[in-house]
Amino acid sequence: MERVEACTHFAWWALIGVSIGAVLRMSPALSTLLLFAVVIVCAGFLLLAPRAVVWAETPSLRLPAVLVRASLDADAKLAAQAPRTPAAQKVDALWLQLGRADREGMEPTHLRLTRRQDMRKAYQLVVKESGEAAEQALRSAVADRLDRALDLELAPELAADVLGDFALMLEGEECTRNGELIAPRFVVRTLYKARWNIAHQLEPDRGFAPIEKRAYFGWQALHARRLPSEQRMRALVQYARVGGTRANEAAGVLLSRSNQPPAAAAAFALAYRLADTFRLRNAVLGQNMAAAGAGFDE
Repeated sequence: MERVEACTHFAWWALIGVSIGAVLRMSPALSTLLLFAVVIVCAGFLLLAPRAVVWAETPSLRLPAVLVRASLDADAKLAAQAPRTPAAQKVDALWLQLGRADREGMEPTHLRLTRRQDMRKAYQLVVKESGEAAEQALRSAVADRLDRALDLELAPELAADVLGDFALMLEGEECTRNGELIAPRFVVRTLYKARWNIAHQLEPDRGFAPIEKRAYFGWQALHARRLPSEQRMRALVQYARVGGTRANEAAGVLLSRSNQPPAAAAAFALAYRLADTFRLRNAVLGQNMAAAGAGFDE
């Protein structure tokens, strides 16, 4: 590495020396053009030269539009098939009651536990009467209604019950900034589905399509900076399993933030082997220097 840097420095000074000599023999216009070219070339050398850096930000979540559209279309079809049996209506009524209770504030613990038990029993009855597909349909229906609430298409009181304290969850996972949504609507919709699952004592990602899992775990891993590092790393593992991109790079950043330079260097090294970019090369150098206790540029 020292030889590369030495050669680079020599090339800079040689180029500058040749340029100065040429400028002295040129007209003002040509000399200005040559000096501009020298500046561009030197900037290129600076960009290409190896330098140790430590990345502070994870990559942004990228969701293929085709897969998102396909998932939304499938959800719309499922929502249209949602059962309207008394048991299904009770599941929905209890869900809206939960939203109202969350919006109005704390309630006695025994009431909260009773509601959870009632929701679980009603959900199980729907599945028993209408089959497993009914679960998917009900979840898709509440997600569609969330979209209508966000688009201000519902009556204010109903919209308030639909949202409950969901805004607090969005803020906690940094989906909003100053009250404005910054996360993709598809991510918000997926988080709402996870909320419905949790309320019915199911796994958060139960019934999710792969692209929904990518959205759910990817947002937590890549953007929810307030979540504990361990939770973000677990989410990153799930994100990678469903095709999430640049997961090794993200692992390097999270491990670096957790003060684990050797593990971060290994993650960046794997990302560099797969992508072979100058930025990743510099990140590997930075983490190696951090692991060795040396100084580096931030």
